[in-house]
Amino acid sequence: MGLIIYIYRQGHSELLNTILKAGLHSDGALSEEWGDFFGDELKAHPREIVAGLSQFSVKDQAEICWLAGAGDGGGMADGTLARV
Repeated sequence: MGLIIYIYRQGHSELLNTILKAGLHSDGALSEEWGDFFGDELKAHPREIVAGLSQFSVKDQAEICWLAGAGDGGGMADGTLARV
């Protein structure tokens, strides 16, 4: 997942859907890495992330957002949570 996130951050926005899907099937260390990524990206690029989420079912959107809120397991930082 780290490589895909790295490539995404180098400008390959077409990978967003793949990364969001991965969050639905993650656990353990992958969930921590994914949660950090998602929280950071939601803070930095909210419109792009929300547009990506709109391609998922309401159920999957809720799960992805819950995972983002969990971050690395400790929840989003107060500043990030207030911004998003």
